[in-house]
Amino acid sequence: MPKTKKPKIINFGAERDEPVSGLDPIVDSNTKILILGTFPAQASLDARFYYQNQIKRFWEQALKTIGRFNGLDHDWCRKLLLESRIGLWDIFECVERGQSSEDAAIRRAKYNDIVAFLSNHASIEHLVFNGRNAHDWLEDDYPELFRMQRLNARWLQSSSGRNTQFRRGADWDGFFRQVGIRVEPSGKSDEGRA
Repeated sequence: MPKTKKPKIINFGAERDEPVSGLDPIVDSNTKILILGTFPAQASLDARFYYQNQIKRFWEQALKTIGRFNGLDHDWCRKLLLESRIGLWDIFECVERGQSSEDAAIRRAKYNDIVAFLSNHASIEHLVFNGRNAHDWLEDDYPELFRMQRLNARWLQSSSGRNTQFRRGADWDGFFRQVGIRVEPSGKSDEGRA
């Protein structure tokens, strides 16, 4: 996929705009893996929960190693993620974008304070980016994050429906297995010894 142009990064507090605000992170004091996207789609903002436009691709395919999310309500999805020591968030706190929820529609954006967030969540060892845009844009502006010795940062294939390279979450599955997360026959994830 061709690289998407990064939106203009601004401080909305200093400007008179009405940006769209994102979602609160799903995280706790035991979170080991933080999955970062760019910004929630409108369907996710309306539902107040992540990846509602990607039920099949993100929840059922990218996270298939974690457990079976099919048919679970948001509270159970959150519980299963946190039991697996996995958190969710986005690189952008708020954006101005066109009618589409695609990254290319984001015209202006403000970053979440990920540096401070990581300082307050010392258990996080892995930053996993849902697609290359989130990874590359954050690395462009905050290269120090990618030099932190405690962090392993990597991008995995975007779960976006427009990504023809997704392969039903094969690289996600490989990553979770590499760090020791697997699913027991009951469907509940087990972190193993990683």
